[in-house]
Amino acid sequence: MNPLESMGAWSPGNEAPLFTPDGIATAVLRFREPTHVIRDNHSGAMGVAFGGQPAGGNGAFGWIGRLPAVFPEWLGDRAFCETHRLRFPYVAYHVGGLAKAKHRGRNAVRREEGRLVSRAPAAH
Repeated sequence: MNPLESMGAWSPGNEAPLFTPDGIATAVLRFREPTHVIRDNHSGAMGVAFGGQPAGGNGAFGWIGRLPAVFPEWLGDRAFCETHRLRFPYVAYHVGGLAKAKHRGRNAVRREEGRLVSRAPAAH
């Protein structure tokens, strides 16, 4: 079986499926919602959809699969977060660059009231 082969039809809900690059880029921001991966059976284009449901038989859209909601709080090891009193077990980029400790560098990370704080140069 081809991993991108439809496993049935997808029946739309209240929102139209997204097939354009801009639509899919916008959909990425909705990572906290379950997402269906679908194919337009007429054009063959791959897309994503919110709402709706898989359906048996054939339809305008083939159902490839479902991506569950992802919550940043669920990523990583819970014990690591508890040990370091963190909510999220990862470092994020920010305007001043990657927030990381650099000895003798201008960027530093320090613990302040139980949370990590970056001291980075202001962006110009």
